[in-house]
Amino acid sequence: MVFGISADKPSAQKKFKEKYDLPYPLLADVDKVVVKKFGVLKEKSMYGKKYMGIERTTFVINRRETSPASSMALSRRSTLRPCWRR
Repeated sequence: MVFGISADKPSAQKKFKEKYDLPYPLLADVDKVVVKKFGVLKEKSMYGKKYMGIERTTFVINRRETSPASSMALSRRSTLRPCWRR
């Protein structure tokens, strides 16, 4: 199963999904519960100004495994790392 999660409002996600004709659902995490759990809320910088933002990450999760340590994240730099922190 493939789906996307972002902290955007559902109305913004609907426009994004329609604009790019995405074939998978987008889930809203407005309160940032999921992004914090997966550790992708990071300090970013734009034009010298620092802010908290979501690091775009792809997660591959094996549904048969119950151990969080078995889940891996594939970053944009194509490196694997554990996606859960205890």
